[in-house]
Amino acid sequence: MCAEPADRGLELIVQVVVEKNALPPEIEVRFNGAAPYSDARATDELLFPNGPSRHHLSKYQAQAYNYRFDVGRILEGWNELVVLNEGSESDRMLSVEFAIKKSVKREI
Repeated sequence: MCAEPADRGLELIVQVVVEKNALPPEIEVRFNGAAPYSDARATDELLFPNGPSRHHLSKYQAQAYNYRFDVGRILEGWNELVVLNEGSESDRMLSVEFAIKKSVKREI
């Protein structure tokens, strides 16, 4: 990875996609040794839209969670990402994707 300028309004998004279950997974993400971060937003949007497809297809029974980090945490060169399942259920992870995008205000 390349370090990103901190003054451009960017954020790092890590999207973890798991098999859809009745209960949401208890996943934590650590980036470059920081404390585990578990405040994720569920989404059905793809991180990288593919042509007309902008959403995960419900027929695949997947649920995506976006974890957002300050781009200042990205180091030039080697970076470390750890995904932890802290729940009692076994959750099947389908994919992990990264994106650096413009920060958007999120309503609470």
